[in-house]
Amino acid sequence: MYIIKKQIGVFFSLIILGIGIIYPWPVSAQLNSPFGGQILFSQPCPCSANWLITIRPIGTATFQLIYRPGFSKLYKYGQIFRPGPYVLGTTLGVDVCLSGLFCVPKATAPLIRMIGTSL
Repeated sequence: MYIIKKQIGVFFSLIILGIGIIYPWPVSAQLNSPFGGQILFSQPCPCSANWLITIRPIGTATFQLIYRPGFSKLYKYGQIFRPGPYVLGTTLGVDVCLSGLFCVPKATAPLIRMIGTSL
């Protein structure tokens, strides 16, 4: 009986380890990572009650951030819901944007801790 329990434990441990290796865990989960740039696109994530914001810092690369009302502190003009304004802020961990008919993950991105915008 002990051997069977041990084999089941090893089996489930290997399953969990395999999921951890296969799933692309985000690496940008640093504490208070600064960011800044111009908002290119902003869209709601209705299933997860947050906003997915695409930002372009100086240069050509773009990246995405997630704004969660009630958690993310929004400073000054509050212009994160339209393209054009420049933003500056910090992130804290990661969050998921759930969207679509079946609430599937659309993106996993850094979670905005605080953000300030231009006009």
